Amino acid sequence: MDDQSTLDRYLTPQVSAVVAFVVALLALMGQNALTIAIGAFAEPATAGTLSGFYLGFGLGVLLQVVLAVLLARRALATVSAGWESTAAKAAVVMSGLAGIAGVVTLLGTAVANG
Repeated sequence: MDDQSTLDRYLTPQVSAVVAFVVALLALMGQNALTIAIGAFAEPATAGTLSGFYLGFGLGVLLQVVLAVLLARRALATVSAGWESTAAKAAVVMSGLAGIAGVVTLLGTAVANG
């Protein structure tokens, strides 16, 4: 019997780095299925206003940022050099930029609603 967990078998440092990079790229682009889905749930909760959609959009971006950073951290904890660390570090940088955009979106929504 193998002591390695199922998560460790499938979520290798290489996979973590690639997925972190892709999720960070999606967060930076903003317009993707996760942000739209969270925006769709937030809009009815705020009486169907466009501000509710932007609230959900900002939260969706921030959720992706957290996921990308956690995956990049997992990759960087086990890999010191190579393409995996480069991809994970790039994911952290892109996540930082996307995080700023997500916070600005949330602040803009808050300011617009007084």
